[in-house]
Amino acid sequence: MAQKPDEINRDIEARRQLLHARVCELRQRAQGDVQAMQGAVKERVDSYTGRVDDVREKALGQVDQHPYLSLASGFGLGLALGIATPDLSLAGPSSNGHQNNDEEDKGLIGSVLGSLLGVTTNQIVQEVRGKVQEQVSDLIHKATSEKEQQPSPDRANAL
Repeated sequence: MAQKPDEINRDIEARRQLLHARVCELRQRAQGDVQAMQGAVKERVDSYTGRVDDVREKALGQVDQHPYLSLASGFGLGLALGIATPDLSLAGPSSNGHQNNDEEDKGLIGSVLGSLLGVTTNQIVQEVRGKVQEQVSDLIHKATSEKEQQPSPDRANAL
């Protein structure tokens, strides 16, 4: 039996509507799954971010409390890295296949040392400056107090 064109069009339209309903249903399910995955990933990222922030705060607290030890540790770590991996460079090979050896190219070791020293240098400079000022102030105070305690030549002659 041959179908009339109107019946074929109605059949096609019914199938389109059925497919559209299925696609919408699948889209909603997929969207719910995607949102659930996004939420789980966001929770994990937030958890890791919190842990990193805690470690960072602890490290900065240790640097604040023990700047000289931090400097020595950074120097020792840099020295150990330099001995263990002397050929590492951030720049990598140049376009001609040879390693870059420009003075501007610090390499991995220079970058690591720069980062470690940069964190502690300002605190150490402030602490050393304070100690030097304190020592100079003590020396000036001692010198002026000793000068005041010494009898003047006029007073010594009068006695």
